[in-house]
Amino acid sequence: MDSASRDVPDISMCDSPYGAAEDSDALLVLTPWNEFKHLDMKRVLQTMRRPILIDGRNMYIPEELRELGFEYRGVGRGFNGEGAQDNGGGD
Repeated sequence: MDSASRDVPDISMCDSPYGAAEDSDALLVLTPWNEFKHLDMKRVLQTMRRPILIDGRNMYIPEELRELGFEYRGVGRGFNGEGAQDNGGGD
């Protein structure tokens, strides 16, 4: 974190994934590290200002996150996160 803060002085560093989620409008998960795979997603949801989660590794189950209240997008899974484009028209 010290090196990154020198390279990008305006960045905010957090000691935990939960700290990173606090008061955020969206989370972008780009690592498959276990500490991110096994988060208490209810806790994450409660700390966020707007619960948008972009899953760059497709390591979460879309239906579970949506049931909790997240707006979920999985990179490469299509617009609705399930591998199909959701055009809203029932087509």
